[in-house]
Amino acid sequence: PGDGVGKMTHLVHFILDWKQVGEIPFDIGSLRHLRTLSINSNPGVLRGAIPDSIGALSQLEYLSISNNYNMGAPVPASIWNLTSLRYMDISYNMQPGKWPKSFSGFSYLEHLDMGAMMFGHLPDIFADLVNLKYFSIRTDRLEGPVPSSLLHLKNLSFLNLAGNSLNGTLAQSYNDFFQQLDECYLDSNDFSCPLPPAAKSKCGASCS
Repeated sequence: PGDGVGKMTHLVHFILDWKQVGEIPFDIGSLRHLRTLSINSNPGVLRGAIPDSIGALSQLEYLSISNNYNMGAPVPASIWNLTSLRYMDISYNMQPGKWPKSFSGFSYLEHLDMGAMMFGHLPDIFADLVNLKYFSIRTDRLEGPVPSSLLHLKNLSFLNLAGNSLNGTLAQSYNDFFQQLDECYLDSNDFSCPLPPAAKSKCGASCS
C-alpha cells in the first residue's frame, strides 16, 4: 500500500496477511474509524517500523502485526494508547519493545500475545487486565519472578510463559490459579524449588 492509505479515512478493516507488503504506511494513524488492523506473516518482506501514528487509532479493537521477523525498529510506545483493544498480537517481529508503565485503561483486552518481543525484567503490572483470557509472552528472554498481579486475572484461561529465564519460587497461592486455567505453559525457565503441584503437573514447570 502507498502513502495514500491515510486518505481512506472511513476505512474500518485493514487486512494485509500474506500480501508481501513492504512497509506499514506512515499515515496509518489517519484512519480514525479503523477497528481491525492485521498485517501478519510477511517474513523477510515487511521492513521498517510500526509508525508512531498507530497510537491515534482510538477505535481500534483488533491489532495483529506478527510473524514478520524483519522489522527494523521496536514497537513504538504509542501502541499503549490503544485502550479500546480487545485483541493484540505483536509477536515475532524481530525487534524487542518496552513494557508500558501500567495496563490501566485496558479493561476490554481479552487476548495479549507478545511472544519473542519483550526482554529484561518481567514487570508486575497486569492486575488491570480484568477481562484477559489469553496471555502469551513465550521465548521472550524475560527474567525475575512470576508477577503476583497475574493472580487477579480471574477470566484467564490460557497462559504461556515458557522459554524465558523466570526465576525464584512460586508461592502455594499460585496452585489454585494454575488449576483454573485450560492451558498453562511454564517450562524452560529457571525456577527454584519447591513449586506448587499444579505448576509441575499442569504447566510443565521444573525447578532446581
